[in-house]
Amino acid sequence: MDYTISIQNIITYIDQHLCEQLTLEDVSRMAGFSRYHFLRIFKRETGIGIRDYIKTRRMYRAVDFLLTTELSVMDIAIILQFDSQEAFTRAFKREYSLPEEKIPLMQN
Repeated sequence: MDYTISIQNIITYIDQHLCEQLTLEDVSRMAGFSRYHFLRIFKRETGIGIRDYIKTRRMYRAVDFLLTTELSVMDIAIILQFDSQEAFTRAFKREYSLPEEKIPLMQN
């Protein structure tokens, strides 16, 4: 069975809802699959797990916010559903392989 269109639709949904809490249950239900089946299909179709995909997309959105808004790092962390500014900063550094001193915008 070809799941490409279903996965493309769920990717669109995820991208439109990055600033909201996204649970595996909600996303798999939106896709119309069980959690287990959805996890397998998503990884097979995209090459990446759903949690990693969401985290990566949130990091891209964070860069956009950092470059195009005056929002503080704390505000961006909250908007993108991170538990704290520290969790956001760690995720950002891990995603972009940057030492903290190379991220001047993170020094707020």
